Amino acid sequence: MKKYPLKAFSLIEISVVIVIIGILIAGISSGVDLFYDFKLSTARSLTKNSPVPRIEGLFTWIETTSLESFSPAPKDGASIDLIKDLSFKMDKANFVQTGVDGLKPIYKQGNLNNLPALYFDGSNDFLVSEKSYTSSIFSNNQVTIFAVINYLGSTNTVVFLKHELAPYRTGLEINSGMVRFDFPKNISNGTSNITGTSSIINKNIIITAIANNINQKLYINSNLEASISNAIATPSISSALIYLGSHNEGVLCTKFNLGELIIYDRALSAKELDSVTKYLSKKWGIKI
Repeated sequence: MKKYPLKAFSLIEISVVIVIIGILIAGISSGVDLFYDFKLSTARSLTKNSPVPRIEGLFTWIETTSLESFSPAPKDGASIDLIKDLSFKMDKANFVQTGVDGLKPIYKQGNLNNLPALYFDGSNDFLVSEKSYTSSIFSNNQVTIFAVINYLGSTNTVVFLKHELAPYRTGLEINSGMVRFDFPKNISNGTSNITGTSSIINKNIIITAIANNINQKLYINSNLEASISNAIATPSISSALIYLGSHNEGVLCTKFNLGELIIYDRALSAKELDSVTKYLSKKWGIKI
């Protein structure tokens, strides 16, 4: 058998290989960037044309894809100290964090179905409403809440939205990996909360919570999880902040990605619920 002498690669050949690898990597990175830009552009278009601001009773609307949500526009990994209410009303319900960076959620590109989200670390991150509100923010003793989240925690009890006016609490918690919806009812009518039946750990979900003086319902991805008849308690006249990411300052913090939060101060009709849920489903790529 004829043997061929071993030949080392020349510097030129090695350089050519390195250049080719660089081009391939650049092409892949460019493709990823283009895909993200396309997803983000589509999400922004859906946001601008959504039914959300056209439905009566919008209290606050915050979401992470719009340029109008932040000032200035955040970079990937930036600490967020303000997310703006996108509703058209004059009295905006913005959420802020005036403390140190360690208390602020992080803006992360592609964290929720290839769209940007606010990442709360579950240790001490939270945002809080700029103003205090009485429970009369839900003027007719009614509320509808939509939230798009990805819960990254365990089965501990945590809170990602709370207006704390005991015993007139309104908010959303996670207990044993399942969503709990708090809303005030008469003591004679029993507990003031309902809990879903499906684990949401490490899942992208749309939460819909709705209550009036007839009933209280909780949906996950448009599927009814829990329902109970209601008898609403007399609203408190005290004022309190609304916390996002915790029960109150530094307590029961939640590890999760937040994409969107919409609150109405009334119970939406079935048609209105359907229109908002379909908008969120299409935008965030969550099947309902």
